[in-house]
Formats: sequence, C-alpha cells, structure tokens
Amino acid sequence: MIEIHAKEEGDYTITSHSTKDLIGYIHENNFTLFDLNINKIESDDDSDYNYQFKITLYRQANSSFILIVTTAQKFEQGDFSITVYGPTTVSIRSQSKFSFFLNFSLKIENIDDTGPIIRFNYSSELNNKSQKHTGFNCRQLDYYYEALEINVNTSGFYMFSSESRFDTYGYLYEHEFNPYNSIDTSLAQSDHTCNDDQLQILAYLNFNITYILIVTTFYAHEQGPFSVFIEGSDKIKMKQMSMYYTNITFNLIL
Repeated sequence: MIEIHAKEEGDYTITSHSTKDLIGYIHENNFTLFDLNINKIESDDDSDYNYQFKITLYRQANSSFILIVTTAQKFEQGDFSITVYGPTTVSIRSQSKFSFFLNFSLKIENIDDTGPIIRFNYSSELNNKSQKHTGFNCRQLDYYYEALEINVNTSGFYMFSSESRFDTYGYLYEHEFNPYNSIDTSLAQSDHTCNDDQLQILAYLNFNITYILIVTTFYAHEQGPFSVFIEGSDKIKMKQMSMYYTNITFNLIL
C-alpha cells in the first residue's frame, strides 16, 4: 500500500517494473483487502509491457490516493519499482521533480490497510430443535436456521464464511429478521462463487448498528454441524438469538 500525494491538478501515470506479473489498484479511501475491486477508482494488470500495470488518472490539486500493488499469482514475492509521471512533484513519503522512482520489497502478507485482521469463529449445529424459516418462496417452514446477533466495535468491511458438510447459505440483516416473511429483505446474502457450497458474505458494517446473520441451508430439511468465521479489523460481539413468537387469541364480543 503506497500513498501518493499530487500537489497540482493534472493527469498522472503510474507504471510498475518487476520480474513478477503485477496488478495495481487505485483507491481514495474506504477499501478492503478482502476485495480490492470494491470502491476502486482505477485498476490495471498488464496494459504495459512484460505483464506490468500502467494506470493513468486525473487528480485535483492537493489530493491524495492509495496505490495497492499485488501479484497476479498467489503467494509470489519479489522486488518491484514504480514510476509516477505527472505535471509536477508528487510525494510518496519523499519528493522529487516530475518523476518519482522508488524501490520496494513486495511481500504481500505484510500489506495491511487497517491493522491486523482479527478472526472470530463460532460453531453450532442445525438439528430438529432448530428454528425454521420459509426460504422466501411462500412455502412451508422447511429450512432450519440459526440467528446470530452481531455488533462491531469499529466500522469497516467484515468477511463471513462457513465450514460444514452440507450446502450452507447465509443472509445478513440490519436490526431484525422475520422468518415468516416470504420476501427477502436482507442487506446481503451468500455468494457461492468462491467457496464450495459454503456461505460467503462481504459487507461494510457500521458501529452502533445491530446486524443479524442467518445461517441456514440451501436445500430444505438439511441438518448438521457448522462453523462460522468472521474476519475484520476489530473485535466483534456476537451472540445466538432465540426468536419466539407468541400466538394470542382474542374473543370478540359485540
């Protein structure tokens, strides 16, 4: 992660130089290492020669942006350099004129945006005693689920994932969840593109807002043990919720 400050208005071009295949991402703020495409301004992987990135962007005077340099292949390490061309001096913890050239040691595991990533895990089981919801399709209560109340100490991006032997699915809500609602009102829900039939949710959580994570199954009637993992920049508070609904009978006297 490299912070670059542009003193004057104009177009700035950043190129990389390395024996590794590099990718560059430009952010202003509010980014997460879980997914560098979120809130990015620009990105590039190989528009320059030899699998190097080349990014050109317009900046206003006295504005800063963040360059994140990473590799196209997992676990690669090595040296790289960047060159920034612009209408005048830029600063990257030091200054030069018209062009800036600086060598870095690329160690991906040490790049961090908000401090160390804290991991929290929770284990439980879906069984005949678990609560059920409708699956948001106007059917009977056929899907076992467990509700977890979540509060964060620091606003930021948090990653939810699971491990189980069944196809696990998840929904994230703000403030409340109604298992009888046939319409999905969740803030976010599972994405099966990265994990094998496991829930994965990346969401920006705000301090002082209560969130509810629903851990359930993709198919009706499934049961079994599961574990939920939450990763973020700060500790969280999480507890299991019990949702009981009371039926009240009234006698109408005319």
